[in-house]
Amino acid sequence: MKLTRRQLLLGASLSASTSFLVACSGALSTPTTAPTQVPSPNTTTSSTAPNSSASPVVAGSQKVVRAGYVPVMVFAPIFIAIEKGYFREQGIETAATSFTNGADILAQTASGNLDVGLSGLGASALNAFQRGLDLRIVSAQHSERPPLATPLIVAKKKFDDGTYKQVPALKGKKVSVNAKGTGTEYWLYSALKKNGLTMQEIELTSLAFDQVAAALNNGSLDGAMVSEPLVTLAENQGLVTRIADDFLTDAQGTMIFYNMKWSRENATTADRWLAAWLRGARDLNNGGYAKDENAAIIEKYTKTPAAIVKVAKPPHHEPNGILNLTDMRDQQAYFLSSGSLTYTAPIDVTSLTDTGFAERAVAIIGKG
Repeated sequence: MKLTRRQLLLGASLSASTSFLVACSGALSTPTTAPTQVPSPNTTTSSTAPNSSASPVVAGSQKVVRAGYVPVMVFAPIFIAIEKGYFREQGIETAATSFTNGADILAQTASGNLDVGLSGLGASALNAFQRGLDLRIVSAQHSERPPLATPLIVAKKKFDDGTYKQVPALKGKKVSVNAKGTGTEYWLYSALKKNGLTMQEIELTSLAFDQVAAALNNGSLDGAMVSEPLVTLAENQGLVTRIADDFLTDAQGTMIFYNMKWSRENATTADRWLAAWLRGARDLNNGGYAKDENAAIIEKYTKTPAAIVKVAKPPHHEPNGILNLTDMRDQQAYFLSSGSLTYTAPIDVTSLTDTGFAERAVAIIGKG
């Protein structure tokens, strides 16, 4: 899979709070075409592009909603809902733009350049909430259980020669996540903790998922967290081996964030957008990733062959959007202990959520 190295430019109109969010999100990748412009090849929309307003615009009789995602399997419900016409059935077009990490997505959602962000919780989101930025978590996006769809991997040749047979062998070594301060960092922490290591005992770095296999094999990187289907693809190429994929159970990996200014101004659209997304999510549970039609759609967005998608370890999508608040509290506790947050007392995670959108979405399409 080839991800773009450019990211979205922050407009000059960003507030000081939003600028702070970007600073907290870690090093941003070089920006690409903004979602407020006509979409580039890595922006997908069913028909027309949105304008520069924070509210969706009318394209014929449709509303256009701007959303950001990372092009890996755990974000597949949005791909399915676009391609199967579920958004259109709700009177919506989704202009979906790919990013290399969730921190950038949250910065753009907080600024109003995106209406909907699909991302993990992470330090940047928690800091944004603490500073009062107008975001809310409205639904679960994906969760995982062993064998995890985002495992800890090493180069196969280093596994085969005994260098990295087990996680403790990574002590003192360079290990990557796709961006520091994101939910992926919490997952790495969990993998290390289960195997007797701390984050202080490795050299943490960041690298886009699609660059990891090459870095592991040229020796510039020793271990990494990577999401499916890239893991199975690299395994089939003889490049990587999983050394930990059982360190979390029913973990709340990613969530759906709404820009609340947008959702207040477009309440019906916000409910219907989530209803369509939930239909896409339900299509993928219970073996849905292995179905030809779905795998072909995921191939289109991830650039990974459908045959690989069908045998990769699938994530789970909560059919009614219910959030795992316990896991969200655990993630906050980690980021507090790591010093990544701008506050010292835990926030009540329920205050970060608005479950009404999921409840109304389920009322539209029925309980899953």
